[in-house]
Amino acid sequence: MLRGHNAPIFYLSIAADENRIYSISTDKTVRVWDIKDQTCMLTLRPKSHKIRGDIQGCHYNRVTRSLAIATDQMALLNQRVRPQQHADIVITHKEPVHCCRYNASFKQVVTCSDGSSVKLWEFETGKPVFEFSNAHDDNAITAMQFDNTGRRLITGGRDGKLKVWNYNNGHCLKTLEKEDNDEEVTSINYVEMNKNRYIISVGWDRRINIFTDSNDDFHHVHKPLPKWSDDLKNGHKEDILALASCPPNLLASASYDGEIIVWNLVSGHIYCHLISKKQPESYQPCSLDGDNSICKLVFIDSRVTNKHSAQLIASGPRACVHFWNVYHGGEMYAYFPGSHDSKAAISSMVVSKDGTLLFTADAIGYVKSWNIDGYCLHGHESQPPELIIAWRAHIQSVTSMDLVEENNLILTSSLDCTVRLWTIEGEYVGTFGQQEPWDIYNKATYLHPMVPYDVLVDPQSLPTHPVLDGKPTVGQVIHADSVENGDDGSEEEEEEEEEEERKNDNAVNITNYLGMRTQFVYDDDMIHEELKSKPYSSGKGKRLRHEKLKPRPKDRGGPNAYQNLKCFDLDDTPPPSAPSKQREKSDPFDFANEY
Repeated sequence: MLRGHNAPIFYLSIAADENRIYSISTDKTVRVWDIKDQTCMLTLRPKSHKIRGDIQGCHYNRVTRSLAIATDQMALLNQRVRPQQHADIVITHKEPVHCCRYNASFKQVVTCSDGSSVKLWEFETGKPVFEFSNAHDDNAITAMQFDNTGRRLITGGRDGKLKVWNYNNGHCLKTLEKEDNDEEVTSINYVEMNKNRYIISVGWDRRINIFTDSNDDFHHVHKPLPKWSDDLKNGHKEDILALASCPPNLLASASYDGEIIVWNLVSGHIYCHLISKKQPESYQPCSLDGDNSICKLVFIDSRVTNKHSAQLIASGPRACVHFWNVYHGGEMYAYFPGSHDSKAAISSMVVSKDGTLLFTADAIGYVKSWNIDGYCLHGHESQPPELIIAWRAHIQSVTSMDLVEENNLILTSSLDCTVRLWTIEGEYVGTFGQQEPWDIYNKATYLHPMVPYDVLVDPQSLPTHPVLDGKPTVGQVIHADSVENGDDGSEEEEEEEEEEERKNDNAVNITNYLGMRTQFVYDDDMIHEELKSKPYSSGKGKRLRHEKLKPRPKDRGGPNAYQNLKCFDLDDTPPPSAPSKQREKSDPFDFANEY
């Protein structure tokens, strides 16, 4: 019997795969129990999770390991699980990394994690420079941007606040807060227009929040400017996930339902609405809403003045890259699948300054490089652009990328707690946090042709092959050429099938460390040849092997070492001296004579 709740239990969930029991009582106390030890591992009281109202329903999701509680509002309690890291896997942060940026002014890389910590790294060597934590208290940092000078860092967190930092010493210069709103910030943009500087943020509040960045205002806490009237009337109906700006006055935002709105920064009016209804034939939705979310928007700055080309690239919906023309009411010029797997959403994108290269990253860690030079430059395109190269950079979703064109390198961060540096050809340079530094000017210090250990051992990193996919048999692949030349090779196939059946009868299944089944075949002929060769005739067996193989000293005659040992007599212990009978009363223990 498990005792601990002080009120009737409202909900109980048994997670056998985790060896845990989750229980909620009517007083909104959550307890986590260990099945084997039959002890309470965790207690969450109403003062800690701050859920108000009477409980109407609960559900535990074993996939995401989160507990959903319904009162007069919906609440989600996520379980923080420390990832089990392998000794050969180098990590950059102890928590998932959401942002990484390259600062060209100081040649440094800044990374932010789910644990509200900010780290600085040397870009040329990968060595750590500085670190400060609790940037947004205990809330994760979800967005990051530099100002126009590159000397200040702007971060946004799940607490709904924005903070401006002198990131070289960890000093907070400003705090930007929305009124009575603590929804998560998903994207930040820094805009300079008409000699005025603005910080624009979007998030789960579904509004465009604009803050002025003026040196004349010495207040530490700043409030946003009044909302645009068009934003309040005709703005987004769902959470805004992406934001992109383009000089002189264009701003684009994308929401969870797949809607893109292009704004005029000067007037605050909506320029056009962009909604895609198309989807590829091979697309398979992996969520109930049809995967309409758009996680990233990118403007091609070199095409803004060309009103007959595509100027905006969107990472969705439905895991497809969309090229849009934002003029004349908006028109889609092309769309194509941009992820390695049709079920994986495109999580990040980056475009080169000249608009010739596009890099996309998906939710399973793959990065692809596309040649978009001249693509959708004069009109619609029915075929996807040329795929230059694709490689797997991480084993989990890639959260952000940054292209360093002066060195032809690219930064990637992921939920697997790592930030890695690659060449634009996909060569692995290193992971920030590793012991051995690299030199970006010396390719001999790159870890290429090696790949990260976690990527190497992950089953999803296996290349596509017809035999691995299970479509044709091995014999069909081997005799594919003979079939094409007119020889069906039926006799050889029959002989191979008989031989394979005979081997399978004597096959021994062994599970390797990756959890995959491997067959080792030992037939009678192999056993006979092995016994005949006797390769282990000099072996002693596993039992008492150490004693049998231990070298023994040779007997050369004469006394042994024990007989040559010298013996010494023990001295008698002298008897203790008798105490003196003459003692002064002032010094009964005779301390004066001792010293």
